[in-house]
Amino acid sequence: MEKDVILLHLLLLFNLLERYFLKMQSKYGHKDVMIWRGSSTGDFTVQSAYHIEKDRHMFSQGESSNISVFNQLWKRLWSLQVPNSTKMFIWRACHNILPTKDNLLRKGIDLDPACVFCKTVPETEVVEMFFVLCSPEEVDFNVEITRRIWFRRNSVVHGGDFFHPNDVLSSATTAIGDYKGALESDISLREPEGTSLSSRILNWCPPSIGFFKANWDASINSKKGILGFGCVVRDVHGFVVAALSYSVIVMGNLEVAEALAALHTVEFCRNQGFNSIILEGDSLIVVNAINRVGLNWSFLGNIILDIQTLLREFLYWKVCYTPRGTNIAAHSLAKEGVIQGGNRIWLGCIPNCIKTIDLSECSSLVF
Repeated sequence: MEKDVILLHLLLLFNLLERYFLKMQSKYGHKDVMIWRGSSTGDFTVQSAYHIEKDRHMFSQGESSNISVFNQLWKRLWSLQVPNSTKMFIWRACHNILPTKDNLLRKGIDLDPACVFCKTVPETEVVEMFFVLCSPEEVDFNVEITRRIWFRRNSVVHGGDFFHPNDVLSSATTAIGDYKGALESDISLREPEGTSLSSRILNWCPPSIGFFKANWDASINSKKGILGFGCVVRDVHGFVVAALSYSVIVMGNLEVAEALAALHTVEFCRNQGFNSIILEGDSLIVVNAINRVGLNWSFLGNIILDIQTLLREFLYWKVCYTPRGTNIAAHSLAKEGVIQGGNRIWLGCIPNCIKTIDLSECSSLVF
């Protein structure tokens, strides 16, 4: 009986570990660690535990179709051409966290639950009715009107004026018109279509004499579970001396892909004998993590630790952030890895897929 109880406790423990933690492994002999999966930093919070458990419950109840519907709803919501404050209002309403009388009563606040306008039905039903009345053809206008009705309701609750319905329509129309006018003005100031590649690419800066610079990047195909890595190594004159395009089949987000790309770049540079190297990537999170001293308890932890271990083998190294505009060649090689697959290395020559890009990135160099 006692053994059965111990076994049951162990099974429960393993179930909890699998549900809430990720096991992060190392390629270079560091101890495997268990990482809290609820946050990107690995820090435990009650909020993150709540969201993990909520997601697990939804999937266990067979609500995958509902999850798909909600994902479509959120995509539609965030793409609306209305002010961000209106989007947040609708998001709060969909989650039923607006301070309606119904919600306040549930929190123990004693008040009359009836609608402040009609005084007959509970206020929650009125809010739901507003959303039912929103027609797909005029969603932008209707959600803005809904928010203005909420403002009107708050004004009455707090002893303010009872706005005329025409005032609600007028303010909503003005708000939508001003917002869309600002969007059109912003679009007109953006880069026109057909702009040449060289005008979009920022100038790449060469390393000092005696050093090599390696740019890395990652690309991801989440549907197929393919991560692509790209690396291009140049000398002081901007000439490509080596390049790498690599792909692996593994599930992970873009931050994991960027960290793995940095790891493969460091391995590649070490194997090719580049002892004094400057590494550049366009992921500030990964760059800061590599340069940070101390344990990293995020899901990148052991990858970063492997990178730091390898960097000790170099005579000189430096890891820097660079904007995407100076990292186009590495990004193109990463995309090539996703599309073509496999592991390809170029030594002393430029890959065909980045010949034009390389000339554009290094166009400011004077020889």
